[in-house]
Amino acid sequence: MQLPIFLVPLLLLILSTRAQAPSDCSDPADVTGVTTACWATLNVTDTLTAWAAANNGCAAPFSVCFLGSIGQNNGDCTTITSSTCSIPNWSLYKANNISVQSFYIAHSIFSIYSFFNSYYTAIEYARGHAAENVGNITIALDVPQTTNTLFDSLLTAFGSILTITTGQPGLDQALNAIVQATAVLKFAFPVGSADSREVQWADVDAALGEVADNWEGNVTQALASIQEDVATFSAVAGGGAFATSPVASIPALVDTSLVGLNTFVVSQSLQNNQWQIARADVEILSVADSQRDDGDSSTAGCTGYDSGSFCGSWWYDSGSNVSYSLTSYLDQGKDPSDVFGILEKYSTGPLLFSGAVQCAGGTPSINTDGGAVTTTCLSNFKVCT
Repeated sequence: MQLPIFLVPLLLLILSTRAQAPSDCSDPADVTGVTTACWATLNVTDTLTAWAAANNGCAAPFSVCFLGSIGQNNGDCTTITSSTCSIPNWSLYKANNISVQSFYIAHSIFSIYSFFNSYYTAIEYARGHAAENVGNITIALDVPQTTNTLFDSLLTAFGSILTITTGQPGLDQALNAIVQATAVLKFAFPVGSADSREVQWADVDAALGEVADNWEGNVTQALASIQEDVATFSAVAGGGAFATSPVASIPALVDTSLVGLNTFVVSQSLQNNQWQIARADVEILSVADSQRDDGDSSTAGCTGYDSGSFCGSWWYDSGSNVSYSLTSYLDQGKDPSDVFGILEKYSTGPLLFSGAVQCAGGTPSINTDGGAVTTTCLSNFKVCT
């Protein structure tokens, strides 16, 4: 499977986001947890390099070898299902004269394990709701079940779980550190597979199960690739990206994590039913207000915007002063009001309308423009102006 490699300048991210090192990095119990800045202050990378040179004969995976070498023999952080990988306790390390540098390495081993476990759990959680959402959308929009979508596009849309849930403490930093490690990236972001299969909407349930299986398998491999090889671990953790407290995690929040997949399905479903986007370079209510003649509802079909900037069968983008609606290829007078209720339930105006404008007819893809992992073309409507 051919997979793209996205490169993000991690150094710029760290310089712009990391906190100043505490005055005393040598005793994590006396500061606000573990910090990225202390990794450099303590020269932890030098400790890791020296350890690797002295222990290159260890046949076990790197993380097992390292934890065993400091007396933590029961720790296995290489697999998703491990029950023995636990967060290191600085007080115990200090009592046993284990260096703070070793503690930071052990903490990063656990943080990486915890991150990929949260990733796996989020996929499992999404799997349980994705097919239900897709079924509800296609039924509500009355999509012909014999129409098709691309398997690869489903894969990418499902993967938008990574981009919708960013902004959590330490998460953007962790994602961008993974982006830098090419040996891990091909597993962590298994998108752009060049799989040209077409999937009928009637069979989308089984297809989504395969999509989730693909992601879970790749996440499992990503964790193993980091924890089993010291060079790969150093590439991911060497800048202190996982030396954070609390550890980075991907929240399993279906309402937010599936909005990307939902948007893709809504976009495809509406296109299959011959809808396209209508654009007006004006605030629709300002036009409607000027056309009122009886003091009743405006010609926009409503009298004000809701919290999502929807108004009847229009969505208003205040940032660009543009209003969007839907129009039918087959029936120019067809009322889109009922459709808008579904749009508000499963997607957002920015993703569905602004996203389509930015996409200009492309296919879903994950990229790292602007220093953050993002998904584009979840909505790829034709826009009429």
